[in-house]
Amino acid sequence: MAEHAVRSGCARNQAFRLGIVLGVCFSGVGLTWLLVANRMRHLDPFASQRNLALAATFGVLGLVPACRFLKSPGRSFLSGITAWAILSLTYSLTELSFPKLGTRLGAFHLFVLGCLLFGLVAVLAWIVNLAIRLRDARLGPPGERIALQ
Repeated sequence: MAEHAVRSGCARNQAFRLGIVLGVCFSGVGLTWLLVANRMRHLDPFASQRNLALAATFGVLGLVPACRFLKSPGRSFLSGITAWAILSLTYSLTELSFPKLGTRLGAFHLFVLGCLLFGLVAVLAWIVNLAIRLRDARLGPPGERIALQ
């Protein structure tokens, strides 16, 4: 029992640590995007490409917890929410330098959006894991599985 508790705590720390690393990455990408969007006027004609690159980068970074903790949706959710909380904190701090930033999307709304997205991914992973376990249970033990035709 004690061994299980130690292993579970270690795994939670892995999810938390990954969340911190991803939060720093999210924040770095977001700050870079914000500075490029507001300080480099000569790149304004490429605004849609810039925004698409941001969305793609955030999408790839957002899939990291789901892929890392594929069989544990709770850990994936913990990691994603930790990362998103760091991004939301950074976003709220940048609202001080860029006052109009909060008029479109506030830091709290950004955090709730991230909670919803990471929660949805965790629930979908949970459902897929349940379906796989159900399929394995219906097929029986590995030595007695019947080939489906």
